[in-house]
Amino acid sequence: MTDGIPPPLHVCVYHENPEMLEWLLDHGADMERREQDYGSTPLNTAVVMRRKRIIRILVKRGAEASRAMSLAQRGLAGDFEDDPSLDREGYQDIVELLRELNVDSGH
Repeated sequence: MTDGIPPPLHVCVYHENPEMLEWLLDHGADMERREQDYGSTPLNTAVVMRRKRIIRILVKRGAEASRAMSLAQRGLAGDFEDDPSLDREGYQDIVELLRELNVDSGH
């Protein structure tokens, strides 16, 4: 775990804790803040990590979603994009969720 108190939103994504995410957002956390090590927003991290409940929360609260569909369609991000041994099939359900939430490539 990280040493931030309260934990940053990314910790909520990593540990799949939507309740804490919502609490933090309700108390003024910046949902567009980029994670220091990876430079990604919580929504983009949630897409890559396939955290459906967290994706739904962030999109409904107005998170910047312009890269979300692209990440979901590619299936992986960063150093993992070019690794052919990793499964990309699981991202189709994230693409469908984003469509359900009216997120497209140009959102």
